[in-house]
Amino acid sequence: MIRIFKNFGLTEQHSKIYFVLLKFGRLPASTIARKVGMKRSAIYFQLDELHRLLVIKVHEVSGVKYFSATSPASLLQRFEKWTADFSNLVPKLGSLQSVDESAPVVTIRDFNEAHYDTYHELASLPSGSEFRVIQGRANAKADLGGFTNDEWHGIVELFVKNKIITRAIFPDEMISAIPNMMSAETYALFCKRNWQLRSIVEERFPFEEFFIHDDVVHFVTPEEGIIIRIQHRRIARALMSMFDALWLTGKPRRFL
Repeated sequence: MIRIFKNFGLTEQHSKIYFVLLKFGRLPASTIARKVGMKRSAIYFQLDELHRLLVIKVHEVSGVKYFSATSPASLLQRFEKWTADFSNLVPKLGSLQSVDESAPVVTIRDFNEAHYDTYHELASLPSGSEFRVIQGRANAKADLGGFTNDEWHGIVELFVKNKIITRAIFPDEMISAIPNMMSAETYALFCKRNWQLRSIVEERFPFEEFFIHDDVVHFVTPEEGIIIRIQHRRIARALMSMFDALWLTGKPRRFL
């Protein structure tokens, strides 16, 4: 059953939570966490996603939130609607193939609106995928400050679960400061990520944060309040080449 749910974008954890709510009915987050074997700090991230996907419902009683499963029949109708909507979209998608592929697709979004989505996109890449990141200390502090503790813990947990490889260039000062930018519990999980980490002196390179994966580049600028997403194969490859040349000059490091 879990495999079928995965076909609709639900993770194994999502499926376990849904099955628990089907079996036991309306429950608070603490009870759900215990029954599925998750930490309470991480369960809220999963519940928020399921609620956003309309797979579960939220009820508030005397100031306490309870969660219940959407009925399987209603879920089936929703999945059938998604399938039908996509089928209707296929002819339009096919017509887009004639568009000039040399033109980059550029999206500029407000930092507060796009911040979570950007990291979730990276953490949700196919298992074993790799992305590149370069970031300075000041940018990292502002960047991580945009998450709640539970949100960041959930993102880090997703990176670890999906075995995402992070090839990173950070200055030494940032590597030393990172343990103080999150809870000890989240930092312990953060260290379990698959890191290929190198450091260089920050003065050697004007550190502006960007991510690269596949044919997509994200420029993250908290101070300007925007995130720029560029999808273009040649631009991404050019930046990858620049990144890799710089990465080779760095000093191998690891998080302790």
